[in-house]
Amino acid sequence: MPTNQHGITAELSRPEIFWRDNYEHILDCGYRLRPRYKPDWVPSWKKDRLEDTAEDSLGLADIRGMVTNGWRCSDEVCVVLKRVDQDELRVLELLNALPRVPQNRTVPLLEVIPLSEKSDESLAVMPMFGRFHNTPCFDRLGDLIQALSQLMSGINFMHEHRIAHRDACLLNFVADKTYLVPGGFHFSAQRRAPDGKRWIKNFRPHSSVQVEYYIIDFGLSLIDPQPGDHGRVGQDKTVPEWRQHLPHYDPFKLDIYQFGSMILRDFMESEWYIGAALSPLHPLATAMTCENPDERLTAEEAARELERLAESEHEICITRNDQSVSSLSHPEIFWRDNYEHILDCGYRLRPRYKPDWVPSWKKDRLEDAAEDSLGLADVRGKVTNGWRCSDEVCVVLKRVDQDELRVLELLNALPRVSQNRTVPLLEVIPLSKKSDESLAVMPMFGRFHNTPCFDRLGDLIQALSQLMSGINFMHEHRIAHRDACLLNFVADKTYLVPGGFHFSAQRRAPDGKRWIKNFRPHSSVQVEYYIIDFGLSLIDPQPGDHGRVGQDKTVPEWRRHPPHYDPFKLDIYQFGSMILSYFLESERVRV
Repeated sequence: MPTNQHGITAELSRPEIFWRDNYEHILDCGYRLRPRYKPDWVPSWKKDRLEDTAEDSLGLADIRGMVTNGWRCSDEVCVVLKRVDQDELRVLELLNALPRVPQNRTVPLLEVIPLSEKSDESLAVMPMFGRFHNTPCFDRLGDLIQALSQLMSGINFMHEHRIAHRDACLLNFVADKTYLVPGGFHFSAQRRAPDGKRWIKNFRPHSSVQVEYYIIDFGLSLIDPQPGDHGRVGQDKTVPEWRQHLPHYDPFKLDIYQFGSMILRDFMESEWYIGAALSPLHPLATAMTCENPDERLTAEEAARELERLAESEHEICITRNDQSVSSLSHPEIFWRDNYEHILDCGYRLRPRYKPDWVPSWKKDRLEDAAEDSLGLADVRGKVTNGWRCSDEVCVVLKRVDQDELRVLELLNALPRVSQNRTVPLLEVIPLSKKSDESLAVMPMFGRFHNTPCFDRLGDLIQALSQLMSGINFMHEHRIAHRDACLLNFVADKTYLVPGGFHFSAQRRAPDGKRWIKNFRPHSSVQVEYYIIDFGLSLIDPQPGDHGRVGQDKTVPEWRRHPPHYDPFKLDIYQFGSMILSYFLESERVRV
């Protein structure tokens, strides 16, 4: 049963328990984690004090829990520790064994900490760098070009040594912010000072200091790959090769597309930047994102073009003045641009996405107190919530490609028997003719595993039974989910949380301000559970090399290179692994 006595963040999540359990071992190896992960940790805040003001209320920066920060005991230098499998470690060690020339932008590997003999993982210790693209944003075009030039030279360096990154996207590029943010920052909340309380208000401009940029996260990287079916991977879902049913592609050309797409999407089309001021980058980005991979630039050509651009003076200002949460992120701009179209189709999005939106908070008021300061629940920006105008019922809208829509429609066309736990498809909203996507409208359900947690074993078994009957129903109709993991299972919380919840912050009330403190127990109400997210699903698949996919990185088949597996057996492993890792090994339940 839950044992939370100190507030909503006083219990460690399942990924955090790994760090708690390895705290002493890591300390013996010369590194100290945050106080939150001490085995004898007690929350620092008092009963009547908001957790948000305490540093140890902040969890992990990475939703998967693979990364945390700490300090090297010998000199108190800030470091990052990441759980890496043998494949990723091999790439990291190979790149770090190569000469540390300016073109080698691989994040330095300071040390490798072995774990238990039973574990296939190790801990990679690296310097603590921060996001490269914001906090602070780039003020001058020349500074952005300098950053892109360093990073592309790093991609080219990898390609010269026959290593493809396969996720050359925004979140895998970082900056050494030693001089940009002299006072430091909190790794889990990078707009805040190291104490986790104060917002950082003053940054040094990039043009006033020397900044080094690095490439991180080699979990998808391949050494000496040949063109083939390597599976859909990476943050960018717009890759033209993904439109093939079984994508056959050149991993090196994938890196080029991803990098060019990042320039277009996260800079030229971002509300944080003045698109017209970035026009010198447009020809390069266009040449990197050609539909035909053979027509894309090579990494060497792209690096050379960025070097040429960097030689010119680009003092033009590219940043808009307001960089707070009153600026929409790039994924949010899609929803703003489609607000009126969605409204015409009978659904209303949140006020934040109105074309004429003005932040509701005053200048001297914390944005955290306003509902419209909350962004999207999904880091990829594919999902948001809204209301059906005819009856004010809460709904979720998701951007889906034609493959996912086909699976959704097929499952919803099957009899709505009790075994069919597919999320209901209420409506499909077409987008422009130029778009390969549509909007799938579905009921607004919440996370199935918490808010509230399960009190009784029977309630948990009932939930798992419903969900596994849904997986079995899919398998009977020859559909494999391929990501049968925690975040793709939801619950209808109509009776569990009678007052409702905020979709982007599900521990809060619909106004986004108040924490929900009272839930009905599962045993007192009837709860229905559903399966969502069919973006990786396959219809009538045969065993083969379908690529590494899904949230679970422990799948035994992933140790093969390339992974040859049965997608139906993958679903079974993922579901069983979820039971083990998120319930049997969780601190929130008694085993």
